[in-house]
Amino acid sequence: MKFALLAAAVALLPVSFQDTATFKDDQLNLVFDHPSTWKVDKRTKRSTTIKIPIEGSSDEGSLEVIRASFRSDADVWQTIQARSAEIGKRTMVRQWEQQVLGTPLLLTQLEFSQGGVQKTELTGLFYSKSPLKMLFKLTVPTAAYETTQYQFQRTLETLRTIDGNTPTADDPTAPLPVAPAKPEPVRPKKVLSDGSDRPKPVTAPLTTELTVSTRKVTLRYPEGWSATDVQENGLVLKNGEVAGPVTVKVFSTLDSDAPLTALFKLSSASLADYKKVEKREDADPRPNKAGATVSYVWRKGTAANGDLMTMEAYGQSGEHYFLASYRLTDPLAYASERKALEALLSQMSLEVAP
Repeated sequence: MKFALLAAAVALLPVSFQDTATFKDDQLNLVFDHPSTWKVDKRTKRSTTIKIPIEGSSDEGSLEVIRASFRSDADVWQTIQARSAEIGKRTMVRQWEQQVLGTPLLLTQLEFSQGGVQKTELTGLFYSKSPLKMLFKLTVPTAAYETTQYQFQRTLETLRTIDGNTPTADDPTAPLPVAPAKPEPVRPKKVLSDGSDRPKPVTAPLTTELTVSTRKVTLRYPEGWSATDVQENGLVLKNGEVAGPVTVKVFSTLDSDAPLTALFKLSSASLADYKKVEKREDADPRPNKAGATVSYVWRKGTAANGDLMTMEAYGQSGEHYFLASYRLTDPLAYASERKALEALLSQMSLEVAP
């Protein structure tokens, strides 16, 4: 009865949704309409931020739409959201699931105080079977949340795919469908390259042999790094330009998690060491100089004993991949050590040993 009264009250709220603008993301294969008063404020390679005016107030809300690389169980996502809220000292109001286009939308509602203003944040992951999923964060002053959330709910009702196909819920245990090749546009005839002008993978010179599921593999890494604590499926890399050790372990996609899932779990484990996360940066998977596909996560914040910065990464070569992790506590060394670590990741790769 209480919910029905609330719904009736929200339905009576003055909402103008006649003039609309369209948001479109080709990589997400999604498009939706929103009030034309919501203006795009910022675009990056991974996200778009839309500013939302609050009627009768100088305060603003925001809608951030993010391309998220996530392939694990839905309950893992919700657990991470709950843990992140706890670390960020935010109150979790509730978590629930909503069907949009027949696909689960995993929702978390939080409340927190910022600059003396009580705010509400609604986070949702469109749990579709795709390499990149739509993640949104709707953040508004709590006093305006009901009105804005009602507008956003109407926005979700316009969500549709660009190609017209119906999305399905993700199944992390099943491989993603292979996208059909797009037909090449007709262009004037020209001399075609035989591929010899393309940059070829350059493998790093140093090697250490490891074992994955009884199979020998070779880990390649650049000069300046030395391998210690070598075990069957892992080792520690050290370098004079970084203060601490880089822990590396190797896996096979045949009997372990998919690389992105493994990276997400590793990164989630280190999250427990933070009291507060001030910044997180994710690199989309991309080939490195050696031809391996690499992705990483950096966090900066504070732990119980002071400053903390962590990196987790994966690099995949064929059916094998490595996971690497590093942490430091000196913020003055962060920039130089991050540069050295990303130079390492740009050259690391795996090969099946002869």
